[in-house]
Amino acid sequence: MPPRRSTSRVYANVNERLGPAWWDYDNLTVQWGTQDHYEIVRKVGRGKYSEVFEGIHIVNDEKCIIKVLKPVKKKKIKREIKILQNLAGGPNIVALLDVVRDPISKIPSLVTEYVNNVDFKVLYPKFTDFDVRYYILELLKALDFCHSKGIMHRDVKPHNVMIDHEARKLRLIDWGLAEFYHPKTEYNVRVASRYFKGPELLVDFQEYDYSLDMWSLGCMFASMIFRKEPFFHGHDNYDQLVKITKVLGTDELYAYLEKYDIELDAQYDDILGRYQRKPWARFVTSENQRYISNEAIDFLDKLLRYDHQERLTALEAQDHPYFDIVKEAAANAAEAESDGFGSLVMRLSTSGLHAASRCIKRPAGLSPSMVGMTRTFATHTKRTTIGKSIASLRLSDVNTRRVFHSSRIASASQKDPYQVLGVKKDATAADIKKAYFALARKYHPDTNKETSAKDKFIDIQSAYEILGDTEKRAAYDQYGSASQQQGFDPNAFAGARGPFGGGGFGGFQDFGGAFGAGTGRSQADVFETLFGSAFGGVRGNRRAGFQENIRGNDIETSVGIEFLEACHGTSRTINVTPVVDCKPCSASGLKPGAKRSTCGSCRGTGTRTFVIQSGFQMASTCTECGGTGTTVPKGSQCSDCGGLGKVRIRKTVKVDVPAGIEDGMSVRVSGAGDAPTSGTGSPGDLLVRINVAPSKVFRRQGVNIHHDARIPLHTALLGGKVRVPTLDGEVEVRVPGVHNRARNAFSKEEVCPHFMAVRKEICSYRLPYKYLGRSPNANVKFSNNTQMTWKAGPVLKIRRPTQPGPVPHVNLRLGNKMWMVISFSVQIEATYWDWELTQYFPPLLDDVPRHHNDLLVP
Repeated sequence: MPPRRSTSRVYANVNERLGPAWWDYDNLTVQWGTQDHYEIVRKVGRGKYSEVFEGIHIVNDEKCIIKVLKPVKKKKIKREIKILQNLAGGPNIVALLDVVRDPISKIPSLVTEYVNNVDFKVLYPKFTDFDVRYYILELLKALDFCHSKGIMHRDVKPHNVMIDHEARKLRLIDWGLAEFYHPKTEYNVRVASRYFKGPELLVDFQEYDYSLDMWSLGCMFASMIFRKEPFFHGHDNYDQLVKITKVLGTDELYAYLEKYDIELDAQYDDILGRYQRKPWARFVTSENQRYISNEAIDFLDKLLRYDHQERLTALEAQDHPYFDIVKEAAANAAEAESDGFGSLVMRLSTSGLHAASRCIKRPAGLSPSMVGMTRTFATHTKRTTIGKSIASLRLSDVNTRRVFHSSRIASASQKDPYQVLGVKKDATAADIKKAYFALARKYHPDTNKETSAKDKFIDIQSAYEILGDTEKRAAYDQYGSASQQQGFDPNAFAGARGPFGGGGFGGFQDFGGAFGAGTGRSQADVFETLFGSAFGGVRGNRRAGFQENIRGNDIETSVGIEFLEACHGTSRTINVTPVVDCKPCSASGLKPGAKRSTCGSCRGTGTRTFVIQSGFQMASTCTECGGTGTTVPKGSQCSDCGGLGKVRIRKTVKVDVPAGIEDGMSVRVSGAGDAPTSGTGSPGDLLVRINVAPSKVFRRQGVNIHHDARIPLHTALLGGKVRVPTLDGEVEVRVPGVHNRARNAFSKEEVCPHFMAVRKEICSYRLPYKYLGRSPNANVKFSNNTQMTWKAGPVLKIRRPTQPGPVPHVNLRLGNKMWMVISFSVQIEATYWDWELTQYFPPLLDDVPRHHNDLLVP
C-alpha cells in the first residue's frame, strides 16, 4: 500500500499562483558575468558539490565569496541560481552578486556577499541565552521568507548559517539542495546532512514539505541550548533514526508510521528496540542550564515532532513566547532612539574592536576539477590599495596604555545595577537572570501604565546589560560606573598596548624595584615619564615622556616540512603581510600639504578622565586621538593608509629550519613582524610553527629515532647480517644469535644530530633472554622456562602451528644524547629457513621487555 498523501499546512499553492516563470529553472538562461573581475584570496571551505574561496572584486576592491561548483548537472546549477535570484533582498538570505564561468574549463562559480563568519564550534559556546534567542529568530525570518516564496532549503545546519557576531548579522547560505515545493510531489530523500535529517527522510517518506527545515532548525536549537553538537549523532542513516527514537520514543514513531501508511525498512527489525520518550529535563546540566527556560523547552518540543504536520511553521515559531524578550529589546531600542536617547542596548553581545587585515595567500589544496580555475582567477597578491585593509582601525586602538590617578573625588552618576535588580554583589548568574525577568515583566511599558514604569524598565535593561555579561560585570566590580562610560577602555588600566595586545604600563615596565631601584632611574625620571618634565601637570610637556620605544606585534604562521628535512635542517620561503610605515605619507597619515588638528574629545591633552567606584578619578588615553592630542582632519587622510600612517604589504621571508627540530616547535625570525602601530620602536618577530610530516620508515620519540626491521626467524636465532636504513642511507648490521653473549659491537653510523651535538660511537645491543648451550645444535631455555631445541639442516619440520617468537631489539647509540633503535620482528617464511625445529615454542612476549628503554646499553 502506498503512503498516505500529505500537503503542507502553509504556502502550499505559492508556486501554482506565481506560475512557471517563477519556478521553471530548466528554461533559465544564465547571464554570465566577467570572471576577470574577481581574484581569489584564500580557501575558506569545501563541500560535496563545491569549493569556497574568499575573493576580491578588483573593480571596487570589495570582499566577496566565490563558490566554485564541481562538475554537476546543469539542471542543478540552474536551480540554485534561479532560487537565489528569486530570494534576492529577502531577510537574512545571502545575496547573489554575480555568476561567472571559466572560459576554458567552463566551470561555473557563484559570487555572493562576504560575511565575516566565525566557526560555529568557536562561536556557539560564547553565546548568551539572549544570543541564542536572537539568532534563532533571525534564522526563522530567513526560513519563513523562503517558504513564503515556495522554496524548501533542505540543508539547514550550522555550517550553512553564517554569523558575523560583531555586526549581529546572520545569513542563510548554500542553496544547492533547495527546491521549489509543489503539493503531492515526491522528492528525493537523499538531502540534508545526516545529523539534521527529519524522520520523514529516514523512513523514505517522499512527500515532505517546508516542515523538513523546521526539524533541522530544531536539531540546531537543541545542540545550542543543551551544548551537545550534534544532538542526534547517528553513525549512518539507520542509526540516526535509532538515536532519535531513544529520545522521542518508539510509540510516537509507530503512530506516525501508521498515520501515513509508511512501511518501515526491514533492516530496522534488528536494530530498533523499544524506547520510552525521555523528558527534556534529562539533558539539562550545570553547563547548559543558563540556556534553559520553560519557553525554550516548549519551543523545542514543538519543533522536534515525528509528524511533520504537527511541527511549528516558521511563521508560527516567530510568535512563540521564547522570542518575546528579543522583540521587546528591539522595540525599546527603536523607541529610545526615536526619543533622542540614542540606541538602547539589551545585551546584544559586543566584541572588542580589532584590525580588519586581509589574509593574502594562495589557495591550497585545489582538487583536480578546480585546477582550471587558477588560470583565470588570479591569486590576490600585492596591490597598491592594500593599505586600506587596516584603515578600519580607530586611533583609540593604537595607543591605549597610559594610566595615572588623581586625588580628586567625584560621585558616580549611574545607578548601581545590583540595587536596580535587587541582588547581592555575590549573586550567581542564575539569580541575576531570574531577577531581571521578574522585574522586566513587572515594569514593561506595555503592561505597566505607571508614569515611572518606562524609566524603571530602561534602568533594569541597563543593569542587566552590565551584570548579564561576565566581562562587563567584572569591569564594573573593579572600576564602578566608569567602566560603562563612553570611551572607557579597561585594557588601558590592565596594561594593553593597543589593538594587537601585549605590553604593560609605559613607565613601569623597566622598574627593578620601588621607583626604579636597580635600573638607575630616579623618582624624578619616573614622574617625568608619567606626567611630563618638571611635573608640568596634565597640560605640560608630559606627552614627550611617552614617546618611548614600543615593540610591534609578532606574526604567527606555520609551514610543513618532511621528516628527513627536520633531521638534516632545511629552509623555506614564506609570504607574510606585516604592518609597515606608509611610505607616501611618511607614516603621518596625512595627504600632502595637510596638517593635524587638535583633538576635540580631549582638547589636546591626550587623556580623558573617568570616575571609578572608589570615588577617585582615573585618566586614560583618549580613545579618539590615541593619546597624541591631535587627529587627522576629515578629508585630509592619506589615500593609501586611510589616516593611520600604517599599511600591510606582502613580503617574502626566508626561514632557516635548524637540524633536529621537532614537530610543533617554532622558529623565530627577528624583526619580521608588525611595526608598532603608534610611536617609534622596533618591529615584532615572525614566529613560524614547524609541522613535521611523519615518515613511513622512521619514527621519533624525543631525541631517539626508531626503525622497525623485519628479519627471518633463523637470523634472529642463529645470527646473521641485515641491511637497515638510516637517515644517510643503508648500513649493514650484524644480528648475533641467541648463543652469543649480551654485548657485541658492530657498525658505526651517524644517525641524527641533536642540534649540534654529534659524535660517532660504538653501537651496542642486549637481548632479553637466557640461554643454554653454545653450539649450532643448541637447547635454549627462555625466561618463561619454555624450551626450544634446534639443529642445522636443510629441511624444515614444524610440529605445531607457527606463531611469532620474541622480538629482539638492537640499539644504536650515537653521541651522548641521540639513539637509533632498531626493532627486529620475525618473518614466518619457510623459504628463509635452513634449520629444523624439533619442538616449537608458544609466544614468549609475556616476559620480554615491551619498551626499548629496558634494553638500552649505556
